[in-house]
Amino acid sequence: MALFNFTDQVHMNTFAAFARPVTVTPTVSQPGQPAYSARGYFGTRELDVLTETGGVFSDSQSYLDIIMVEYPVLPRQGDTIDIPDHQDIPGGNFLVLDLAGVGDGSGLISVQLRKTVTNKPASPP
Repeated sequence: MALFNFTDQVHMNTFAAFARPVTVTPTVSQPGQPAYSARGYFGTRELDVLTETGGVFSDSQSYLDIIMVEYPVLPRQGDTIDIPDHQDIPGGNFLVLDLAGVGDGSGLISVQLRKTVTNKPASPP
């Protein structure tokens, strides 16, 4: 009986169609090394949190799914990932918050992201 290689038979084909190019700056995972190009599936999901008063606080969480074998060293908390705009979907510069678990057993891991924004200077009074 042949074993099913999920990474080769599913993820590689899916990423060939849907992954976006990204640039990883490995500030923490590989200090002193230059930024490198990679790819990943970028998305944002809704996040609803029940408050103490019984209300619901709605937020969103951005993530980048990556194929682990394509990253010799996985991004770590504190690295940055630049995701360019693609077609009609905006990208941005993101800070790596965490890796969701240690992979899902199929060679895929989800990198949790937070968008970095530049503060605007305060307007004079």
